[in-house]
Amino acid sequence: MQKYFKILGVCIAISSVFSFTGLSEWSIMFPVIFSLGCIVYGMGVIMEMLSKK
Repeated sequence: MQKYFKILGVCIAISSVFSFTGLSEWSIMFPVIFSLGCIVYGMGVIMEMLSKK
């Protein structure tokens, strides 16, 4: 489960980078989408740490 969160987080971050370089209206949404990706990735890391205990 935690692996899916990490992969999803990376995908969101990568897609936000591509959208940032592409369309101008996306430049406003870029920090929001990027932070969302980081949060999802962070959740995956935390779940992984908890499952190891």
